[in-house]
Amino acid sequence: MIFAIMQKSQVTDRILPLINEWQNRPLDRIYPIVFLDAIHFKVRKDSRVINKAAYSVLAITMDGYKEILGIWIRDLDFSRSL
Repeated sequence: MIFAIMQKSQVTDRILPLINEWQNRPLDRIYPIVFLDAIHFKVRKDSRVINKAAYSVLAITMDGYKEILGIWIRDLDFSRSL
């Protein structure tokens, strides 16, 4: 496997330009169908467990192709909503 041989920093250095290009790509003006989804999970941070959510937005283009419009990971602080 190529990833087993390469250092993490080498992989990151190769992927970051592609991620940046994807994040700054032009979007279509209209998407006839848009799906919003999220998955909630727990993460250990600073010796405590916190809740996080990964949000994704998937759209169908006017030509019928699927396109991921964005992916975000956010901390969930339920104590603020009480």
